[in-house]
Amino acid sequence: MKLNYKKKLCIFTTSRADYGLLRTFIKQIKNNKKFNSFVIATASHLEKRSGFTFKEIERDGIKIFKKINLNIENDTAKALSKSMATGIISFNKILEKINPDIIAFSLPFCLFPIFTTGFLKKGASKIPLEELPIITSHNFIADI
Repeated sequence: MKLNYKKKLCIFTTSRADYGLLRTFIKQIKNNKKFNSFVIATASHLEKRSGFTFKEIERDGIKIFKKINLNIENDTAKALSKSMATGIISFNKILEKINPDIIAFSLPFCLFPIFTTGFLKKGASKIPLEELPIITSHNFIADI
């Protein structure tokens, strides 16, 4: 008897800009029988000054598995360092909980803590890190 293992795919989105690039991919992967996807909304998606853009994700019918607030106070080096530290700790906790086979993201600066955490975990667990520009999202699904 062959067991069908669904790969766990953790998709991080940080802003309206990267969500716009990831939206089609997330919808396609949601209907793909090879994957269990976990959407994580973080950074400016959860900021009042950005309009709480996580609501756009929810309006699109996409379930957000976890919202991680980085408490970004301003764009000073001190505030950004604090937010990145919060991100690294929080992303590590969620990655330990999900234990994904693949971590997917677009690549703005605020994803540095996600990449750092994933890179550290990759050394221990060999999780593939996938940068997914819109042009390659179709190929990514086909290649898995």
